[in-house]
Amino acid sequence: MNPTMLVLAVPPLIVWAVLYLSLNRVQTKLNELEANINHTAGSMASKPESTK
Repeated sequence: MNPTMLVLAVPPLIVWAVLYLSLNRVQTKLNELEANINHTAGSMASKPESTK
């Protein structure tokens, strides 16, 4: 393989890797947030049910 090609090919891979990792982190945070919201909404919705 041509060394020049290798040098040109590496930076985009690094950029993609960083983007991929940061997107994964954001997705995880969104999932946690959604779980918290669902949990809160669920407990709020279940309180009136328990009073019946």
